Amino acid sequence: MLCGQVRVAGPKVAVSMRIQEPVSSRLLRVTVEAQANDLFAEPRKVKVRVGKRESAPVEVSSQKPKQEVSFTWLDGFESPPERIIVQLLDAETGQVLEAKKVPVQLLL
Repeated sequence: MLCGQVRVAGPKVAVSMRIQEPVSSRLLRVTVEAQANDLFAEPRKVKVRVGKRESAPVEVSSQKPKQEVSFTWLDGFESPPERIIVQLLDAETGQVLEAKKVPVQLLL
């Protein structure tokens, strides 16, 4: 007879992102925050995407409710667009959790 425990995954923590507008640098900074809906919600690994570029994943939880994400979204030789779409993704499933259209005004 086999005996064991089955761990049922609960809901993951809800997250949102904040971005300073307009984007004024080739280095994008995004603050990812957990929503305080459920104290026992599972942690969530998220990443930020702009076009084809993605940040490294970070984990957000009720114990670590705020994480800073920064990455280079534009090469030095590329011309900046007028607006970019910044997406917050679940790093495990690829699901888009939030998307924002943000103006770009690079300081040269």
